Amino acid sequence: MQTPATKLGLPAVPSFALPPDEPGFVSVQTLRVAGKKRLDTEVKVKGYITWVYDCVTANARRGESRARTQKRIDDDPTLCERRKFYLGDVKNEPEPRSLWVVDVPRPPNKLERERLPKEEIASWPAVPKFKLGDYVVVTGKFARSSPHSERNSDGLVVFRTLEPANKPSRAKAANVAPPVRPTIATPQTKQLIAPPKDGASRERSVKASNAATAAYGLRKYDEAIAGYKQSIAEWHGNHIAHYGLAGSYIGQRDWSKARDAMKTAHELEPYVAMYAMVYAYTLYESAIADARAAQAKKQNVSPEAVDFDASVVNHDKALAHMTYAIQLDPKLWRAHYYIGRIHRDRGEARWAAESLVAALTSGPTDPGPWIALSELYRTWQYIDESIAVTKAGLTFVVGVAAADLWYMLGMGYDEKRKYADSIVAFTKALDANPDNTKALFQRGQAYYRKRELSKAKLDLEAFVGLATTPNLDFPKQQANKMLMDIAANK
Repeated sequence: MQTPATKLGLPAVPSFALPPDEPGFVSVQTLRVAGKKRLDTEVKVKGYITWVYDCVTANARRGESRARTQKRIDDDPTLCERRKFYLGDVKNEPEPRSLWVVDVPRPPNKLERERLPKEEIASWPAVPKFKLGDYVVVTGKFARSSPHSERNSDGLVVFRTLEPANKPSRAKAANVAPPVRPTIATPQTKQLIAPPKDGASRERSVKASNAATAAYGLRKYDEAIAGYKQSIAEWHGNHIAHYGLAGSYIGQRDWSKARDAMKTAHELEPYVAMYAMVYAYTLYESAIADARAAQAKKQNVSPEAVDFDASVVNHDKALAHMTYAIQLDPKLWRAHYYIGRIHRDRGEARWAAESLVAALTSGPTDPGPWIALSELYRTWQYIDESIAVTKAGLTFVVGVAAADLWYMLGMGYDEKRKYADSIVAFTKALDANPDNTKALFQRGQAYYRKRELSKAKLDLEAFVGLATTPNLDFPKQQANKMLMDIAANK
C-alpha cells in the first residue's frame, strides 16, 4: 500500500546510525553530524587530508606567475592566512563533508627569517609535515572557534599534533532499532474571554482592523500596527486584530512583539490550529533572536556577525505548541517543518527526517522543507535519498524559488560523479538566480572534471571575480588552482 510519501517519490527514512569509531579515535563523520557532545574536549581524529591552504594559490591574480605572486607575499606576509587544512573520511571528500583543522604551526616567512634573532628562529614551534592525500591522525581541541579567530558553527579542530596513521577499514553501521520519540505534553492554555463593551465598540474595532489589514497587504507595517492597536483598544477580544498585529511585527522581524501579540490571539481562540502554529513559530524565532542578541552583546559585535549555534536554544515551548497545532490540524505542513527544524538543531536526525517527510506529503511550494530534508540526507551521506527528495521538490517548487533546489540537485549528482547531470542542474540554478556564485563555481568545477576546459575557464574566472567574502575563500582557492592547471595545459 502506497503512503502519501511514497506517492511523491520520497524514499523511506533511513536509520541515521553511525558506524562505530575505532577505539581511542573519532571519525570525521561522527564529529560532523554528532559532535556537539564533544565540543571543548580533546579529540583524536583520523582521516585523509583533502585540502591544504596555499597562500600563493589563494592570492594568485589572473595571468600572474607563481613566482610573482610569491614575491608579493614575501613583501607583505599579511596576505597569507594562518595555516590550515581539511580532513575527510575518504580521499576525495567534498568540502562540505570535511573537517577544518586550524591554527597549524607554519614556518617563519622571509621577513621573519631576515629580521628575527637567530635564537627566536631556532626556538620556532615545530612545523608538521604533510601533504594532500596523506592519511593522518590529528590531535586537538574540538571547538567552534580557535585562539586565532577561525570560526565554524559546525565545529573545527584546533591543531595540537599530527602523525601518520595506518588506514583501517571502518565498520559498517550497526542495524539497531531507531530510538522512540518522546510524547510531547499538550500545553495548557486557559481561554481568555473578552467580549466588546457594546455593539458600537465592536463595529469600530472591526472597521479599524479591516483598514489595518488593507495596509498590511501593501506591506505598510507601521500603518497596519497603528490600525490594529486602535482596533484592540476598542475591543481587546478581537482575536483577528491581535493576529494581524503579530503578522505586522513578523513583517518587521520584531519577534518578541510578534510573540506577545500572537500569545493573546491564541489565548482568545485556543482551538484554532493556525493560531497555535503561528504562536509556536513566534516562540521559535523569538528564542533564536534573543539568544543571538545575548551572544552578540557578550562578544561586543552585531547580532548579524555572531557565529550562532542554534542547538543551544531551548525550543521546548515552541515544540509543545507546534505539536498541539498538529493535533488540531494534521495537515499543517509548516508545523511539521518547524518540528523537523527543532529536532535537526538538537541533533535528532531521524526524528527531524520523519517530521520533514510529514511536511512534504502536502506538496508545499515553499522550497524550505525540501531543502532541509535534502541537506540533512546529504550531510549524513545518504546521497540517493537527497537526490530523490530534491527531484520530488522540483515538481512543486518553480521559478526563482527553485534555484536552491536545482543547486542541491547539482551537488547530489556531483557527489555521484554524474557531471553532465550536475552541469544541467547548476545551469538551471543559475537561470533561476544568476547571483548564485556557488552554483557558478560548482558548474565550472564540473566542466573542469569533464575536461571541458574552455567552459570551465569562463565559469571559474567569473567566480573568482565575484568571490569577495570570507565564506568563499576555499572555493576561490580551488578555482585559482584549476585556472592555473588550465593555463598550464594550453
